[in-house]
Amino acid sequence: MSNWELGAAQEFDRWQLSGRADGMAEGHRYGTEAILNQWSLNSESRILDVGCGQGWLVHQLCKAGIALGVGVDISEEMIGHARRFASDHSQFLVSSASELPFKANFFSHVISIESLYYHTRPVDSLVEWHRITQVGGVLGVMVDLYGENKGSHAWVDALNIPVHLFSISDYLSLFEQAGWGNVRFQQIVDPRPVKPESDFVPTDYYPCYDDYCAFRHSGSLILMAEKLA
Repeated sequence: MSNWELGAAQEFDRWQLSGRADGMAEGHRYGTEAILNQWSLNSESRILDVGCGQGWLVHQLCKAGIALGVGVDISEEMIGHARRFASDHSQFLVSSASELPFKANFFSHVISIESLYYHTRPVDSLVEWHRITQVGGVLGVMVDLYGENKGSHAWVDALNIPVHLFSISDYLSLFEQAGWGNVRFQQIVDPRPVKPESDFVPTDYYPCYDDYCAFRHSGSLILMAEKLA
């Protein structure tokens, strides 16, 4: 594990221990659903969630009847929590996203929610995900921190760990460099009401109300791709 990953792992451990990770599923729900709604899942689907956190998505997918759901994360605390709810159709591993302990062409679907910009070299992760995905398999990635979402830019300094701030075109290029085909994107806006300015409290992540509004109106970036060969 690189020094970059080690620092991220320690930070995410703190998030789990402090309870900060408990509410993340709700904030990520709409972007995640936008990916899942474009997939055809069945009893033979094998899905890998990279940066699975507490494992909420893997648990949900396994309840829907897929063959196997696997979650990997660099945080031992997050994985420890996820394992408490594991089933016969799920497993959770501590692992780097760019060096996964799976054979080539194993998974039918790979998903990564709010994780890729934390990776040391995102293109290396994308190459590895391509390796372990079967031909005809699909990849779905969601990120909230990206160039066109101006309201998220304060996160770069607010986070205690280094992150990448890529534009949409940067991400599309990285996917193509890694060998993925039919790469496409969309921006998904959270339909929940935007809080009025009277209720807004500045934070390091949203120093002013305009930043908060810009973030909410830009939405999550969804990137979809397929392994063609």
